[in-house]
Amino acid sequence: MSLNYLKVFFIFFAFGILIYFNSLNSQFLLDDYFFLQHPVLSQAQYMGSQWRLDAIQGLGMDKHGALSYYRPLAHMFYDVLYPFFKSHFWQYHLLNLFLLVLAVSLIYLLLVKVSNPFLAFLAGLFYLVHPVNGIIVNYISAGVFALEVICILCAILFLCRALEIPGNRWAYGASVLFCVLSLFWHESGIMVPCYAAAFILLCQSGDYQKKTVYLSPLFFIAFFYFIFRFILYPTEGHLFGQGLFSFSSVGLHLAGLFQVFFWYLSRLFYPVGIVLQWSPAMPQANVWWNSLGAVLLVALFFMLWIKCRQDKIYRLGLAWFFIGFICACGAVFRRSAMGVYIEPHWFVFSSIGFFILVARFFDEMTGRMKSYGFILVLMV
Repeated sequence: MSLNYLKVFFIFFAFGILIYFNSLNSQFLLDDYFFLQHPVLSQAQYMGSQWRLDAIQGLGMDKHGALSYYRPLAHMFYDVLYPFFKSHFWQYHLLNLFLLVLAVSLIYLLLVKVSNPFLAFLAGLFYLVHPVNGIIVNYISAGVFALEVICILCAILFLCRALEIPGNRWAYGASVLFCVLSLFWHESGIMVPCYAAAFILLCQSGDYQKKTVYLSPLFFIAFFYFIFRFILYPTEGHLFGQGLFSFSSVGLHLAGLFQVFFWYLSRLFYPVGIVLQWSPAMPQANVWWNSLGAVLLVALFFMLWIKCRQDKIYRLGLAWFFIGFICACGAVFRRSAMGVYIEPHWFVFSSIGFFILVARFFDEMTGRMKSYGFILVLMV
């Protein structure tokens, strides 16, 4: 990595310290205790048991919450940290901040390949400072989301390297490895092939057929993981939950999607009232209007896609942002007792697309307005 990238990392880290210094004293909460309640699993002979749910149950330590999900790397990460940090919560927060800054630096590293350094820097900076991503530092257990983002970005970066240098098997093998690893930090890692395909097809030069050949194994990995999850957790379990099939009409589904998605979108533009989980009451009286809102959001996406057909950076931002919503369409219904609900961390990677769009806008503004554009960036 060049000296320039190291400078960018330290600049991001300085911003991170300024923004999140008051989070370093935050106490444990919720899943933080859940992850750290069985320090015996930090012993080497038990660490591998995180990959076997039956072994965890045999020890009488079902840290997976009644088989609600399968994230062995997430659990192993905290098992490894416990002997070093124990109950010193500030150390966990500081490590999470480091991981967030590393993820932001990789965003810069990837975007600078296809855009100018100022745009790449702005996209990373906006991702770092926006409160919607503050969960990664503020909430100790959310550090794994930064690791998921790091793995996804590394998978794309190494894939780009493999395409740029024919016959570079090491780079391609690393891309496949990071793709696999991202699946075991969080379930949303299943969308890695889609994020990679959007970047490679929109921004990477080269033969289309060759790109398809390089991308195909990533889609096969995601497909086999999907089948694996269905075998491990039947449909009535936590992969999608019964809620996806619990509403009586398409209108109710669309209305529910609009409510939670519009809430998330509004928090991006007006970052007040961001919570770990949000669930509205189902709008029995306003189903038609909310359904129309969902249709209009999709129509708006396609209008922007057509209008920006000559701008690959805009299209990349739109594509990544939209992929995150596709992934969340099933998750919002997975707890039927709650109706619909949303967790902002589902979009921890796809929100990069939003910040690319914002950075592209301000890049144009500073190009046209010079000093006024920089003042506007500082205000934001």
